[in-house]
Amino acid sequence: MKPLEIRFRLATPMLVHSDLPFHFDALMAYAVSRDSEMNGSADPWLDAEDLSEILGREGEGDSWVWQASRMEVLARLPYPKIYESANNLRFTDPSRFYDDLDRGLWQPRGKVNPETFRIDPNSGQQRGYQMYLTTSNAQEVAFYVIGEEEAIRFYLSQVTHLGKGSKNGYGRISNAEIRDCPEAADRWRKRWLHKDMPGADGVEYAPVMGRLRQPYWDKAHFHPVLEPVR
Repeated sequence: MKPLEIRFRLATPMLVHSDLPFHFDALMAYAVSRDSEMNGSADPWLDAEDLSEILGREGEGDSWVWQASRMEVLARLPYPKIYESANNLRFTDPSRFYDDLDRGLWQPRGKVNPETFRIDPNSGQQRGYQMYLTTSNAQEVAFYVIGEEEAIRFYLSQVTHLGKGSKNGYGRISNAEIRDCPEAADRWRKRWLHKDMPGADGVEYAPVMGRLRQPYWDKAHFHPVLEPVR
């Protein structure tokens, strides 16, 4: 295994699903589970728990991490805002929704004025068709790892988008590049770490509640970790 940089160029805005960091080992776990599922595995997510053929690891006992950084934004689109919110139609059957609306099958509160009618994406029955989303203007992002290049390249073939909302076209990858990166031997530490682990050079860390390994969204098992803040 060797230090690598994995760089992605995005063709569409990436959906910001939460305030949790996006770690590369979580992306590899998704790719492994998807590959296992396609090959008929009875438990694809269990298969994805062992990434030892893809990534290195550091730590002892239960206090260890995969040597894979969180996502770093390298370039942004020239938008006036880093994040942009928009009311987005769900990828279901929008034509049927509007047909039903015209037929009077949806009964909003009060009298409807066709000239001023608006859908409230935050509440009520119409929320099932529209929702309020936040997207990032990130154009190029990178991860830093200690890993096996050929294994990473193989599993990246399963990855076409970054983040949620891929069915609606968010986070579509236009180009992926893997290259040798001596700096990644240190930069992979820009991630959630155990309190006793050394951080990346020149990076400050703050104590937060999180997890050392995927699934990072599982807040029921959060515990104190260190997060890079600057």
